[in-house]
Formats: sequence, C-alpha cells, structure tokens
Amino acid sequence: MGHSLLTEQLKNRSVFLLFLFFSITFFPAGTAAQFAGGEERYNGEAMNEIRNFEDPEKYSGSLDVSGFDFLRDKEGAPMFAPSGSGNPENEFWTLESISEGLTGNVSALAVSGDDVYVGGEFLEAGRVSTRLIARYDTNSGTWHGLGSGLTGSSVSALAVSGDYLYVGGSFSEIGGVPAKNIARYNMNTDNWEALGSGITGFSIRTILISGNDLYVGGNISEAGGIPVKNIAHYDINEGTWSALGSGIDNPYSVQALAISGDSLYVGGNFLTAGGLSSPGIALYHTSDKTWHALGDGTNHSVSALEISGTDLYLGRRYTD
Repeated sequence: MGHSLLTEQLKNRSVFLLFLFFSITFFPAGTAAQFAGGEERYNGEAMNEIRNFEDPEKYSGSLDVSGFDFLRDKEGAPMFAPSGSGNPENEFWTLESISEGLTGNVSALAVSGDDVYVGGEFLEAGRVSTRLIARYDTNSGTWHGLGSGLTGSSVSALAVSGDYLYVGGSFSEIGGVPAKNIARYNMNTDNWEALGSGITGFSIRTILISGNDLYVGGNISEAGGIPVKNIAHYDINEGTWSALGSGIDNPYSVQALAISGDSLYVGGNFLTAGGLSSPGIALYHTSDKTWHALGDGTNHSVSALEISGTDLYLGRRYTD
C-alpha cells in the first residue's frame, strides 16, 4: 500500500509534506510532526531518528505528497528518498536545519516553487513576527511574514493554485483585510483577499482545488451566507459559494478530500452523506451533483485520501 500511495509524481519540492502524510497513514494514533522551536527539513533520514516526531498529540490537517517514494531502511524503519532512486542506502538525503524554527505548532503546509508556506498556532518564525502563517525561502534560508498576519487562533488548511495561496482556519482578519475563516493571498503582489463573506463553523480541516473549483471540508455550517453541512464549494471565477446537496451529517466533520475527474471523494467522521448511509467515506459527482455511497463505508473515521490511477487509498489514525 505504501509504495502505490506515495509514488505519484507532482512536484519536486515536497519533502515537507511527505513526512507529515506518513504520520497520518502509517503511524500510531496521532503520530505527527511538531515544529515548535526547531523546524527542520528531512531528506531521507529514518523517521524514527527524527527528533521532531516527539509530540504525537499536536498534529492535524490534510496534506499532499509529491516527488518521493516511501521506503524502509535495513531495520524496517520508514524513510523516503527522491522518486526513482530505489533504496539509496548511504545516499539518504541528510537532515538540514531550518533556522530558528517556529514558536508553536504547525497544522498545514504548502509548497510553491522555492517557497514553503506554513500555517498553525505560532506568532514567530525565525524570530520574525508572523502571526499564524509564514513563508520560508528555501534559497536564502530565511523566514518571512505574509503582510501583518492573522487576527485569530489558528491556520489549519493551505492550498496553492496559480498565483494564490488559499488559507483556512479560525480567524476574523488577515493581512488587515476582514475575512471569516478563509481567505487567499496573492503570492506575487503580497495582497490578501476575502472569499465573499467567508465560512461559519467550528473548524476548517481541508481545502482542495481543482481548476476553478475550490472545496472546503471541516465542521462548518455556513459558507458565503448559504447553509452548508460540513462541506462547501467555491467558484473561483464567479466568486460564489454553494452547498453540495444536503452535505455531510452533523455534528461530525469532513477531514479529507480527493478528486479524479468529476468524482469528489470525501472522508471524515460521519455516518451519512447526501442522506445516504455512507460511514466514513462517500462520493460526490460534481457533474450531476449527486451523492453516492462507497459500499458499506468504513468502520473508522478517515483522515487521509489519495488517488493513484483507478485506486483510492484511505488513511486513518490508529489506536492499536
């Protein structure tokens, strides 16, 4: 399962995302990367030797994987290497420190070119005031804020599309612009924009972009003034929000999204989708706007989804 799940080629600069995706899929309950006080980039070291896997209770969020293969070292410990390199033995990429690090937890990451965007619950990155979101320049090895940062408590989801970084979390203002829990940042002009009247709810867990369509999942009740149930759609061209039918039953949440063609797969902690019994996993056809169950569903909540060809892989947090 690991090899099939992690070998899809998307970009080359995804080492930050890779080890966090492992934490959702391959490790015991909540095993995850926390970057407090010393964020680091890991390039192929055995994961059980990486010191920032030391606080397994802090991580949440959905992440992507690109350009690396999941492997195991001689003792069976999980590791990774650039795709196509096989098991490089002594040619593992080495640990490279990222200066000074962050003052709090990381919940979301996104990569655009040479820049890594980080969101979470921190106020500084590399001793630079950043307020919940920051950019790390991999060329210069320096941290940067994004405008004046956020007024709120956390950033929990990030996604990049074209010139824009889309940001979800718990906040009321971003870069001096009023924005309710979701906004976008123009990476070229350094300007923030609200997405309509935003989102109302307890949490945003995941953002997925496909062409001009943006999907948001979490524990949400309203998007752009329209009632929704835990999942919503935003038309990037039109600037309008819409519900996906009757959505996902409350009071639970959507935790992961994946799309292939007109098939949007939705994972999380729920029992019904669109009024149909579909515990943990469901399918929404964007073409005819209908919900479908996937067999009998799952007997656990789904924390991660990945598509490879005609296969859909599910990940969850394990307790034993």
